[in-house]
Amino acid sequence: MKTSYLDLDGHWAVVVAYDYDVDREYDDIANMIESFGVSPKQTRHSLEILAAPNTGMTVTFPEVRMSLVMISRATSKDQLFNTIAHEMYHATCGIIRYYGREMCSEDAAYTMGELMRQVITNVAKTYR
Repeated sequence: MKTSYLDLDGHWAVVVAYDYDVDREYDDIANMIESFGVSPKQTRHSLEILAAPNTGMTVTFPEVRMSLVMISRATSKDQLFNTIAHEMYHATCGIIRYYGREMCSEDAAYTMGELMRQVITNVAKTYR
C-alpha cells in the first residue's frame, strides 16, 4: 500500500491510500481505516467494496480537519482518473461543508482543483 499526504495550506489534510492488495494487506488497511475512527463493522464492509477494482472510499473527520481517501486498483488509466475525481469530490464536499460554503461556488471549485492537482502530482503518476 502506498500513501500520499495532500495539504491544503495547513487548513486541511487528505491522506490518500492506493495501490494496495486487500487480500495481502487486509490487516494493514483495516488498521489504517480504523485509526480514523471507523467502526470494525464498517471497516469490514468497506474492505469488501475496496477489494474490487475501480472503487474507492472517502471518510471525512471535521474535528481534526482531515479526510481519508482509499483508491482501489484501476483496470485502466481512464478508470483511475474516474475514481480519483469521484473521491476528490467527496473530500471536497466534507471540506466545503465544514467551512459552511456552497458546493456550487468558486471555493468548492478551487478546493477540488487543488486536490486534483496534488493527487495527480503525487498519486496518478505512479500508475502505468
